Parts: sequence; C-alpha cells; structure tokens
Amino acid sequence: MMDDPASALDPAAHDALRQMAHAAYARGDLEEAAHLQRKIIAAGPPDADDALFLALTLYAARDVDGGIASLRDAVAHFPDHPGLRENLGVFLLTSGDAEGAVLACRSAQTLGSASPNVLDCLSEALLSLDRHDEAVEAGRAALEAKDRIFGGRAPVVAMPDTPPQPFNPAAPDENVIAYSLWGNEQRYLVPLMENVRILPHLFPSWSIRVYFDDSVNHAFITDLGRLGVQTRHMILAQGQPGHRRLLWRFEAIRARTDTGTPGAV
Repeated sequence: MMDDPASALDPAAHDALRQMAHAAYARGDLEEAAHLQRKIIAAGPPDADDALFLALTLYAARDVDGGIASLRDAVAHFPDHPGLRENLGVFLLTSGDAEGAVLACRSAQTLGSASPNVLDCLSEALLSLDRHDEAVEAGRAALEAKDRIFGGRAPVVAMPDTPPQPFNPAAPDENVIAYSLWGNEQRYLVPLMENVRILPHLFPSWSIRVYFDDSVNHAFITDLGRLGVQTRHMILAQGQPGHRRLLWRFEAIRARTDTGTPGAV
C-alpha cells in the first residue's frame, strides 16, 4: 500500500494531507488522491476512515482489486468496523464474488449495520446466487430503510398543484435536457458530444444544458458553447462529497420553477 517511505506525521500534518487528498479526489485527480492517501496510511497509526477513503478512491479509479486489498487489510486492523465490511461487500460484488459479498454484508449486519447500502448489496448478491426469497427479503428491508431515512424529508422543490403549461416546441431554449459534467474522461465527453450532434435531428424542440466545473477542459466547454449548448459553471460547495455533482443537472428544475417558464427537463 505504500508509494514511498513516510516518516511519522504530527496530527496537523496528517490533517493537511487529508485535506489535500480530498481536494484531489474532488477535482477528479484520483491518482494524486490515492498517492496522498497511501502516504497518510504509511505514516500511521492505522485509521479506519483513512483506509476506507483510500479504498473508495481506488474504486473510483476502477482499481477494484486494489480497493479489496485495502479493505481486507483494514478489516484485519479493525474487525469490529461495520462500514469496512459493508464496502468490502460492495467491492466483492463488483468483482463478481457474490458469495464473498454475502459473507461481508452479513458480517456488517452482525456488527450492527442496517444501512440501505449494505441491504442493497446483499439483495443483489443473493439474487445473482439464485437465492430469490432471501434477495426479496433484503430488497424489501432496503426500501424500508430508505423510507425511514428520506420519507419524512420536505421536498427540495415544491411540486405545483396545477398541471404544467403546454409543451411549446417553438421554444427549444426552455425545453432542457440537462447534464452534470466534471473531469475529462473520454467515456463521458465523447457520448456527450455525439448527443449534441444528433440533437437537432432527434429532438429539434429541445436544448442541451451542461452544468460543469473547472475540472473540465476549457476548450471542450468552449466547443459545446459554439455548438449551441447552454453551459452553467458550478462550484462544489466546501465539504460536499464529489458525487453531489450528479445533482447539478436538477438545477434545471429549480430554474424553471423559479421563473415559471414552460418546457420540460
């Protein structure tokens, strides 16, 4: 797990490195985030959250085997930590080891975890093993857990009581297909550009809007603008996890609700 030898760090230096690692992760520099996180772990003492963050960084970089190794090492140090076993279950399921995933998820439950994440993983793993009754039981428990967590929350955007205004095909700027975009992975950039190309042919009454941050190559955003794409620059709020960027595209709903403009998202 070590990139290079690291001497012992005082708490302030540890925290500074952690902030740097999390910042690298947030801007999509997964290699740098993993490098920094390995330094933190090598300097010791063992910390479950540090090990978990390294594993999640490796997972995001599609190094599932590396993430599994990191989690197994962490479980050896912290055998009573349910979150480590829960995530180990998810990683093992991703790698195709459904039996191992079931064992890890059951261990997490034994240690007190009742999170929707562990239940979702358990349900999918059991289903892949054709243990259908158990899969249904775990799936139902996952839905009930999610309802307990989110069911009582007020909606972020109030839904209107009246029917929406009629769709106006003559106003494509108000009929928005929205995307969130960060980083520069070609598996996202290439399909997005292809969607921009075929939009006039398939959806002539619609526009594409992209919510992006500074991690996206500026030239790519410039090209989108030249092709008529609406672009909205976003900043991930301090302390927010990187996956919150996925919700940026729903700003199109808020914008339409605030302005009262017709169209659909």
